[in-house]
Amino acid sequence: MRPGLKLDDGSPLTAGAVASALQTTAPDLRVKAAADDIVIDSDSPRPSLAAELALPRHAIAIRRPDGGFAASGPFRVASFQSGRHAELRANDFCWAGRPFLDTIQIDFNKNLREQALDFDLGKADAVEVSPDQIRRLAQDGRRVAASAPTDLLALAFDPHHAAAGDARLRQGIALAIDRAAIQSVLLQRQGEVSGALLPQWISGYAFLFPTAVDLTTARQLRNQVAAFAPLTLAYDPSDPLSRAIAERIAVNARDINVTVQPVANGTADMSLVRVALDSPSGAGALANVAASLDLGAVAAPTAPDQLYASERDLLAPAQIIPLLHIPEAFVLGPRVRNWTEPPAGGFPLADVWVEGER
Repeated sequence: MRPGLKLDDGSPLTAGAVASALQTTAPDLRVKAAADDIVIDSDSPRPSLAAELALPRHAIAIRRPDGGFAASGPFRVASFQSGRHAELRANDFCWAGRPFLDTIQIDFNKNLREQALDFDLGKADAVEVSPDQIRRLAQDGRRVAASAPTDLLALAFDPHHAAAGDARLRQGIALAIDRAAIQSVLLQRQGEVSGALLPQWISGYAFLFPTAVDLTTARQLRNQVAAFAPLTLAYDPSDPLSRAIAERIAVNARDINVTVQPVANGTADMSLVRVALDSPSGAGALANVAASLDLGAVAAPTAPDQLYASERDLLAPAQIIPLLHIPEAFVLGPRVRNWTEPPAGGFPLADVWVEGER
């Protein structure tokens, strides 16, 4: 460990505390402290271990006696209201040096329209935008920061719903979806069409997973399935793009005589989901996607062909149908400086500074 590490409350960060935290977040590893070193043992090779440990779920947070948490990152949590608001303040003890910003206020659960209104009223310096708005906003002279295509947009079937329990039906729906039309029309050519969990820029083999529409095969598969009730497709009602994509999928399904009814959230046979990869490492990103979609543990691959085999096995049951990989995008206010979007997305808040009033 780096010498002299401190938590945001000024107390020392010890190897024992780090080992204890990692043993909780990574129970498949054997972690112990040895002086100022962290010793990690695994039953199998883990060439991507560093990238895995950098995932958010392995963040080192030490519980304080008052029930809160202390950490060593550039900001400390000053206040937190679940689902509503968080305030972060600069950590004077950060090993990388104090960040430029004194305070960051984050509002949660605001839809894109509410965020845009706050931005126009000067209440926010950075807000999220939908990928389909990137081109228009840039043409209007707005400062738009977009990552590489990092987020997976996919159709996830509920394994507990019998209506979509036949793999042939799910495969038929996958072959009927016109991903190219969704990307070119609904997303205004943002993002990348994909039949893979990982984008091409991470894995290098995403092109091996088919994305073309094949209605002939799709109808054959659908006709092999006995009668079934209409399917329901849940989407995020706060996101107009999500609804438009769900409605497009319903139209595509109708081409093979499958009735799909889009519904706003709630219990459904399938859902339109968006998953952040959180890592530029293929193994790390695949493990995160598998965990987020409840696909089970993924064996740590040691070579590209093993990574491909792991992803192929995850997709074989057609429980998840990848559609596209889309960027994370923000509109930035005129005061924001030094915002550099990482390749894998995320908030580069430790490097940002805000220009004062002139």
